Amino acid sequence: MPWDQALLMPYAGYLNLMANLGTVLARHLAPLWAAPYVTTTIGLFIQCIPAALIVTSRANWLRYRGVIAAALLMIAIMGFSISISLTTLGSQFYLALAVALILAFEPQSGAVGVLQYFALLVAPLSGPASWALLPLFALRAAVDRSRARALQTCVLFAGVMLQVIFFYRATPMRYVGISPTLFGAVVLANHVIGPFIQGHLDAAVRSAIAASFSEAGGPLWPLAVVAVLGVAVFAALARLADKGPLWMFSAGVALMTISYFGALGTKFVLLFDGGRYAFASQVLFELCLLNWCVIQRGSMRFWSRCAFAWIIVIGFMQYRFVQLGPPWRPEVRKWEQNNSYAMKIWPPGWTMSLPGK
Repeated sequence: MPWDQALLMPYAGYLNLMANLGTVLARHLAPLWAAPYVTTTIGLFIQCIPAALIVTSRANWLRYRGVIAAALLMIAIMGFSISISLTTLGSQFYLALAVALILAFEPQSGAVGVLQYFALLVAPLSGPASWALLPLFALRAAVDRSRARALQTCVLFAGVMLQVIFFYRATPMRYVGISPTLFGAVVLANHVIGPFIQGHLDAAVRSAIAASFSEAGGPLWPLAVVAVLGVAVFAALARLADKGPLWMFSAGVALMTISYFGALGTKFVLLFDGGRYAFASQVLFELCLLNWCVIQRGSMRFWSRCAFAWIIVIGFMQYRFVQLGPPWRPEVRKWEQNNSYAMKIWPPGWTMSLPGK
């Protein structure tokens, strides 16, 4: 396609601006053998936005270097990030996380303020997840009676409207909807059990839960468990003087809900496929836990730190199993010798065909 058509081409029912931009630049600014370096660099830039927001945050609990380092390490090694790290296609999930952090942190001016407004505008143009945060931005602007919050809400609203009016279309390739009981099982597997176990044990637990469910639903107990836990965490955060973690948790619930409602037609997330849909919300939940590691006292601080440390250990154990795709340059050489050759790519078994020169 011409570059302008490729840049604004919706796929799967919506525009993913950063994914389109990355491949358009790779196509026109670099030879084919160097294309992955272009998209990876752009993916790294987007992935660094949440990190930059954490480092520059004025939140009291993030004033310690060790806490900041723990937050960044947790995001970097989270198992859910394996399929989206350093990719433009997965940038929408990091942008959704950035928007949630902007909701939780104080508005700023200068370079950080520009970065905040950039994320607020680009995120809804790169995927639908951040749309769920618009009501929370409006609510916080009203509660805080803040012009800065109101302006943030307007920028996010502008991005959502541009996406909905000009690009978003319902598509049969995306099944929308999930039964409440299956939703509870997915949340239990991904956000309560999954972060604390890994490998064969994780797969066994998920399979045991999945055996009781279908697309129509299943037992009620997982939904009851996550509902009780959610209310308890919300009530505990609501008692804190700093309301940032409360907004962070609320954003995580909103992102989790819209992601599973709009991405699940089957039990894929329950079975660990499609973990990208759990990424942003899980980061927010674990940041709330990290907040408790700092502000709580006595036994609550001790157990919070034990839980967070164990999550980091699990993250390292999962990080070792990242799979690499076949070497790109040899595949490009094979295609250059024979344009009908389908280049092997990641994940294993996938190929990509390109038109001849």
